[in-house]
Amino acid sequence: MASWLDGFVEASFKAAPEGYVFQSPNPWLFARPHYYLVNDAQKAVIGEFIRKRARFGMVSGIVGVVGVLTLATVPLVFFGQYFGPFSTWLLAMAFYVPTMIVPRIYYRRLLRPIIKDLPTTDRRFAIRLQLAVMPKWALYTGIICG
Repeated sequence: MASWLDGFVEASFKAAPEGYVFQSPNPWLFARPHYYLVNDAQKAVIGEFIRKRARFGMVSGIVGVVGVLTLATVPLVFFGQYFGPFSTWLLAMAFYVPTMIVPRIYYRRLLRPIIKDLPTTDRRFAIRLQLAVMPKWALYTGIICG
């Protein structure tokens, strides 16, 4: 039985005649990803980095959700006369946004030495192919926590 991390690894690659198309995320949240052609050996090395990022992302996501809940409730409960709902929301987002961006930047820095010499490609693959490979519990957890 394959682990849930294998689903994350397989979701980042698509078979191509030349090897595999690898989708590397852009460090900016709402930017297009970059696509590279990789072979089997490079896929194995990149797969280990994807596993590291998935573990780090899970921890970061839990910290982010707990932090947002804490920052959203503590000021309103204890300092409600000073903080309104909007300022509390801004405080919570100021904490949560870095927990989304830091794992992406960490992952890109890990991959930089590997992907710097890889050829780019115009081949793309849709997010539905990535979501189909992911385990359903991980997909639903990401949707709920996001």
